[in-house]
Amino acid sequence: MVSFSALPTPLYVLYQRQEGFSASVLTWIFAVYAVGVAAALFLAGHLSDLVGRVPMLRWALLSEVAATILFLVWPQVPGLLLARVLTGLGVGIATPTATAYIAELHARCSRRPDPGKAATISSLVNMGGFALGPLVSGTLGQLASRPLVLPFVVYLVLFAAVAVGTYFVPETVTRSDRRVRYAPQRLSVPGDPAQFAAACLGAAVAFATNGLMMALIPTILEEAMGWTSRLAAGVVPAAACVSAALVPPLVTARALPRHQVWTTLIGTPAGLALLAYSVASGEPRIFLTAGIVAGGAAGVLFRVSMATAARLAPIERRGEAMATAFLAAYCGLSVPVLLVGFALESASLATVIVGFAVLATVAVVSAGTAILRTQSALSGRQCPRNVATGS
Repeated sequence: MVSFSALPTPLYVLYQRQEGFSASVLTWIFAVYAVGVAAALFLAGHLSDLVGRVPMLRWALLSEVAATILFLVWPQVPGLLLARVLTGLGVGIATPTATAYIAELHARCSRRPDPGKAATISSLVNMGGFALGPLVSGTLGQLASRPLVLPFVVYLVLFAAVAVGTYFVPETVTRSDRRVRYAPQRLSVPGDPAQFAAACLGAAVAFATNGLMMALIPTILEEAMGWTSRLAAGVVPAAACVSAALVPPLVTARALPRHQVWTTLIGTPAGLALLAYSVASGEPRIFLTAGIVAGGAAGVLFRVSMATAARLAPIERRGEAMATAFLAAYCGLSVPVLLVGFALESASLATVIVGFAVLATVAVVSAGTAILRTQSALSGRQCPRNVATGS
């Protein structure tokens, strides 16, 4: 399902050319996905604890199937907007459900359950999905005579196969016979609001960086570099997503938290600077490098930010706090991309990207330095008795 959310990335320029809408409309089509995800996380992300994992996965599949059909039968702007909202709803239901389901299945099947391993698998599957979607649609779009049809037909078949598969997997939640009163997912800001806001800002900037590339890579390749290849429009975002998926667990996982923060403080501005330079100079190789560097640094920033948010929250309120942090992250995915779209109406692509890079760098430095202070404060609170006694 996650790969389907990124499937239209290389195709946006084709829709734009076919329907004649502006860059700001394109960013709306991309950004409303985040609205669907946030709504699902808030309204239904916790329901699998009550009704079971498998039923909620089926509802998520139904939402994705409806979105796929809309892409096929209503490829105009209203249909594209509705399809993206439905895509977000499905992903917002599936992500927390599948994450919990993977952890529970791992605990059942493994002699030595490791929650960290289950979380790593879930993260890799999610980011791998973001990489797979553009590759599939970019490849099929390059080879097929109907690039706006074949990728969605392929995914309809895949969704049908997955739906059948849900009838052959075990349920891990024991449903209670007593009636449970429905309530939306609660949100909360634990601890020091300034410290928690810094963690949320870091998550938002991480999503904004990758969101900008996912939304505008085809436009940048075509307008700034003269590349119209759908395959290239799929490879570049896939490379950024693979970097975001692999760098945190493979490169920085064993580093101290403060060293991870310094990685983001150096890597994210460097990637954004390369991005701005590549657009201004029209250099596609530097653009690909920028995507890999910025994507990897954004992946580390997201991991550090979410870990900080979790440490700030007491156990009994951690779910509410993480829901708030995820909501901030998805605001970062949508709002900056929309602002970029509006800016493109009155400024050149190079000017807008340079402006985004400058503002995002300021936000990264602000969030990173605040997270460093928060980590120091949290470390100091863990052993006050030892400090006082000198032991």
